[in-house]
Amino acid sequence: MAKFEVIDGIAIIPDNVEHIPDDAFLLSEELEQVVIPDTVRTIGSNAFAACTNLRRVVIGNSVTEIGTFAFSECKSLESVTFGRSLNIIGNYSFLYCESLKEIIIPDSVQEVGHGAFSRCKSLEFVIWGKGVVAIDDYAFEMCSSLVDMVIPDSVTNVGSGVFHKNSSLQRVIIGKSVRFIGRDLFSYCDSLTEIVVHPKNKTFDSRGGCNAIINTLSDTLVAGCGVTVIPESVKSIAEHAFACCTALTDIIIPKSVYAIGAYAFSYCSNLKELVIPSLVESIDIGIVAYTSLTRLIVDESNKSFDSRGGCNAIINSRTNSLIVGCSTTIIPEGVESISYYAFSGVDIPAKILFPSTLKEIYSCAFVECDTLQSITLPDSVEVVQKMAFAKCSRLVDVDLGSSLKTIGEEAFGDCVSLRELVIPASVEYIDDCAFAHCSSLSRVRFEQMTRVGDGVFYECSMLAKIEVPEAFIPIYELDMREEYGELIKAY
Repeated sequence: MAKFEVIDGIAIIPDNVEHIPDDAFLLSEELEQVVIPDTVRTIGSNAFAACTNLRRVVIGNSVTEIGTFAFSECKSLESVTFGRSLNIIGNYSFLYCESLKEIIIPDSVQEVGHGAFSRCKSLEFVIWGKGVVAIDDYAFEMCSSLVDMVIPDSVTNVGSGVFHKNSSLQRVIIGKSVRFIGRDLFSYCDSLTEIVVHPKNKTFDSRGGCNAIINTLSDTLVAGCGVTVIPESVKSIAEHAFACCTALTDIIIPKSVYAIGAYAFSYCSNLKELVIPSLVESIDIGIVAYTSLTRLIVDESNKSFDSRGGCNAIINSRTNSLIVGCSTTIIPEGVESISYYAFSGVDIPAKILFPSTLKEIYSCAFVECDTLQSITLPDSVEVVQKMAFAKCSRLVDVDLGSSLKTIGEEAFGDCVSLRELVIPASVEYIDDCAFAHCSSLSRVRFEQMTRVGDGVFYECSMLAKIEVPEAFIPIYELDMREEYGELIKAY
């Protein structure tokens, strides 16, 4: 078996070795320099990972692939020279190489792997070879010193989140051969002010200097930034198109738009107003989730949606379902359901008022509403779906009304401030983990016999008493003996 060792700070790689095995030099603090001979063809996973004093690497001309995490967390690494046979720079291979300032990718490289240079915070320059076809997801995530990026003309695929949290990135040019672009490409790129698509690209364009990437065939805006001006020709806004664009303070959606994809403006924390034009007929979930919007307006001539009575919400006019809300929403009478992710992550009032017409609250409708403290469900509500109020960390008081029939899985999971709970007689079924991780919950009272799923009160560490009608004690003890037998008390 080949012996790998470090002498005077230099990695000793035996003659005729073709593969450097996994973990060969892992955590070697004395290693300062690596010169990989031309006999080596592949470098294994974690082969040089966390060698914190490694400063220089020269990769031989026979190496075709660098394994996963091969040089990750080499935080002193300043120089890497790639050989001329390299095809794949593996997933996370240079993750957290915080001193690396420049990389020169040879013509032989075809793929830059998932997170390959993620969190290389000093990386300023990427010099591309002529052979790269794919840049995988999060390849340059959190490279906070990158200012300018030109995607070469050889590239056809650009993955999701490739430039996620590149806080200094100002300009991106998309090459002429790019055919696929993943979502969240520019999330949290707060300094980005210029997006240009090569004029000969047949799939995407940046028409009229709009500072966005638009699918030419479908007229769908797939990625924008804080200074994007949406052209009048755009017909739809793709999912996550502006997600996590904290530099976005205002946006005008043109009259040509008829569809807005899921989470299109989510996490745009400085966006305060959104106006939905007259032709929009399709709005997917969570388009303004986790934002601080104070105004939501639907054009009065829109036939699919409305914001009746100045309610600061988007309501499906046909189904009377409130699909998007904001911090100033007043839920009007006539609304029959609150849709998926309608208020997720929104700073709503401490106590929200529900109309008497409300029948159902859909999954994740109020998930992570950290400002919500009290809810009273009207007697019209029959269903609270999965995770509807999950992770509402300040929710203390919950009145479930008198008509509720079903409480969905994790409906109130992780509501860590909830202390007491009364399950009304109307409830027929409580799904799995409905109140799991409610760490302050100390007392639960059932008014009638109710079927319960598994782990309904899982890890409710303060729970001291589950009160049930005396006539149903034997049934509850049978159903819940293993998890809560000793807590069940008659009243």
